Amino acid sequence: MLAKGIQRTAIGLRGTVARYRYLAAAAIAIGFVFVVANALVLTNYGFELDYLGVRNEKILSPSRMGAETERYLLVPLQQMLVRNGFSRFNTLSIYNEDLRTLYALPIFDFGILFKPTYWGYGFLSPAQGYSFSLASSIALLIGGFFLLFRRIGLGVVTASALSVAFYFSSFLQFWLHYFVTLVAFVPWIILAATFKHRIISALGVFYFSTAWLVSNLYPPLIVPLGLTIAVAIFILLPLDQLRRRFVLLCVACAAAFCVTYFYLHDAISAVQATSYPGDRVLRGGDDTHILMWWSQFIPTAFLHAGLSVLAAEAPEAAGAGSVLFLAIIVMSDYRFLMEPAQRILRRDLMLTSGLLLAMWTWILLPVPSWVGMPLFFHMVTPRRMVFGAGALMAIMAAIILARGRFKINAVRCSLLVLIVILSWLSIAYLKGTYDVSHGFSFLSLTVIPLAVLQAGWSLFTGQKDLKLIAVGAAGINLVAFGNFYGVQSAKPIFSPGNYAAKNSLETLSRATPNGVLAVAGERLNGAILGGLGFKSYAHAFLIPAPNALRPYFRDIPEEEFRFSLNRQSVLRLTSRTDLSATGLSVMVPVVAFDEPNIRSLVIRASGTPVEDLPVEGAYTVKADGNTVVIEGWARFNGVNKEQEIAIDTDVEITHAKLHYAAAPRRGVGALGGFVITLTLKGSLPVGSANGKSLTIFSTDPKWGRFKLEGPATFP
Repeated sequence: MLAKGIQRTAIGLRGTVARYRYLAAAAIAIGFVFVVANALVLTNYGFELDYLGVRNEKILSPSRMGAETERYLLVPLQQMLVRNGFSRFNTLSIYNEDLRTLYALPIFDFGILFKPTYWGYGFLSPAQGYSFSLASSIALLIGGFFLLFRRIGLGVVTASALSVAFYFSSFLQFWLHYFVTLVAFVPWIILAATFKHRIISALGVFYFSTAWLVSNLYPPLIVPLGLTIAVAIFILLPLDQLRRRFVLLCVACAAAFCVTYFYLHDAISAVQATSYPGDRVLRGGDDTHILMWWSQFIPTAFLHAGLSVLAAEAPEAAGAGSVLFLAIIVMSDYRFLMEPAQRILRRDLMLTSGLLLAMWTWILLPVPSWVGMPLFFHMVTPRRMVFGAGALMAIMAAIILARGRFKINAVRCSLLVLIVILSWLSIAYLKGTYDVSHGFSFLSLTVIPLAVLQAGWSLFTGQKDLKLIAVGAAGINLVAFGNFYGVQSAKPIFSPGNYAAKNSLETLSRATPNGVLAVAGERLNGAILGGLGFKSYAHAFLIPAPNALRPYFRDIPEEEFRFSLNRQSVLRLTSRTDLSATGLSVMVPVVAFDEPNIRSLVIRASGTPVEDLPVEGAYTVKADGNTVVIEGWARFNGVNKEQEIAIDTDVEITHAKLHYAAAPRRGVGALGGFVITLTLKGSLPVGSANGKSLTIFSTDPKWGRFKLEGPATFP
């Protein structure tokens, strides 16, 4: 009786889902309109707004941080385009850089036809346009993969769960703003290619392929995703249809590549000539290992304090992983696959498995670059291949879920649970200090109740599918990786109004002959100041423009200068005295720029009488020969001529210069930081106890006088 009752419930639920699918679609459409109308976005730029004192409209704060390129590069680029009237060149920057880059931006030229996610900027406010671009990209991704999985043969619930699990995968969530549109067009190319009318199919492939390539021409993802698209089309199109439309599809793809090259040839040439990323030729296995590969199957087992213990950047560890993939491997009925009637299914799985094995080989083994050239793997970093393999695994999982058969019993469920527990515990041994009791890691153990529920459901209903595990896997990914970004209104991003730091920045800008700001420190770096409408030496480039900085580094050899600045980069002004570059980060010495001293810098003889002062503020000291760099912060209210930094020392100083820097935290003034360079008469004595005293004080008309905490002698 109980079994029959559960079976009737299952049938009723299936009917309920089918009956209310249009209502669900209407609810999603209403939610989309609500999000855009209120200009809601997923972003961490709110941290910068809070720091600047902007009245922020934050709804939900993230529990950890996504890629910092969103704050330092991508959001400021959108702001600058709005201020530039959506024109190609950034005339408001000292670099006058080209904004038609390999990453699509809302430039109002003919390319906007292939950037549908940016169409909102044409008829909405900037804040709503930005909300529309992100919301539409997410909708295209989840909706597209849902339709693709339905096209493969999955039911509504399983297709929904698999598409949601894929969207909430660690890689995609961490790099959401940079890669979401690129991934979003993938299912639409496949759906267009398999559409029943050949001409419409070819036109759809041309449009979506062009939009895909223009959205973010990033070879480390374009290559594996492109191969995945080709395999999926081959599997979904019957051979007779594939033969009839093969030439049309090839012409459509070729046309897409031609239009993309015509539109982006300047950007392609510029990036190929850079020192980073340049025209890289890569080899397999360089920056991954077996645990990173294994984390695709149990993505939360390797999380500690919300971060991966396998990689500096969490997303590369789990890629597009899901525990559902492991459940499919454990519970598939392999005898069923060997039946003669399953010849087509075996062919499809052999094709996908062959490509997946090639990707895994590139991820794990030190394969020479020439071996990967036939599949263009030499353009793909192994870490990025982890996500590409995950996208292929998601399509492969959909095929098995739709057309395969499963053995769901106590033995298979116990094996699944055992594998998860052993993986969960082994990382404690492998990583030593790793604490398996952390909440994020415990998410892996939710597989235990999931396996029990799935076994019970299958026993009583007779449904031999993995629907419950699929839904549970989506929930695990959502909880584990859905908190990289906060939720807030985009209105303060594009219309910040009068904020606490604005007057200080404007005062400093007016006092500078060319109006260009040079602000050091961890905050206000990259293109943040440029996005707010200020000219700044700190900037961010997708197409480099190094010539504007050449006059400030005349002594550096051309080859070294080009290596450091002719690259895609985030320029950070620092207290360092040398120019250096690693990846996207370029450290530019703030001392290279001659700024006006609005605040006073006073050098006094050691022993000058000073009243007993409270301590607030701090500094550090670095010495190199007769050059000393002091970096710190003090309690300053804005920037004005009545502020003073006084240095008491018994060292004879021949030259002193004060540079402005962002304070390390809120509440002490956005420009409360400082970098002071001192040139001494002679070098300091060698040794820690050189006897050369050092004390620093700050004076502000509002906050008063303070002694700063720091070393009492020179190093």
